[in-house]
Amino acid sequence: MDSNITLIGSIVIGGIFMMSLMSFYGSLTEYSAEKTLELLSQETTASFMEIINHDFRKIGGGVASPAIAITDTFSLTFFADVDEDGTVDEVQYSLSTTALASSTPNPNDRILYRTVNGVQTVNTAAGVTAFNVDLLDQYGNFTTTLMNTWQVVVSITVESPLQIDGQYPRTVWEHRIAPNNLVRPTLENYGS
Repeated sequence: MDSNITLIGSIVIGGIFMMSLMSFYGSLTEYSAEKTLELLSQETTASFMEIINHDFRKIGGGVASPAIAITDTFSLTFFADVDEDGTVDEVQYSLSTTALASSTPNPNDRILYRTVNGVQTVNTAAGVTAFNVDLLDQYGNFTTTLMNTWQVVVSITVESPLQIDGQYPRTVWEHRIAPNNLVRPTLENYGS
């Protein structure tokens, strides 16, 4: 009788241990998948940020008139010699609608386009959910007046196309850029 109780106790304790081990393994697998998706969104963001940082630092290079032409919260058009060939290029960054990125399970993602002189040179894979451009004046205050622009703040949010626990792992990148070549307002620009 004693050996039966010991056997049943061992089976129960062994079962509890196995369930705990399986639960731990399941949590570890889920955590690993989440971190992998976060890393993928970070890598996507990092590679595109290099291009944006390169281009935005060149705003106004070789330009005698205002370097920033058109801006809204989802796009920016500017002039710069981005390929350093001595010719001023028109560069546009714009964000698509969610309908154009419908090939992924994430309903919020979009495609970020980079167009140089009317030719689309780069477009991100779906995953960008936000692209914002803000203009700052010489004091760091937000401005909508292009001639008063001294700095550009770029913010991009990238989400994984796959969700984990009902959420899409995301990466947010925000950078303030003060292009050296940006035409600054002076008294000469206003006729003294």
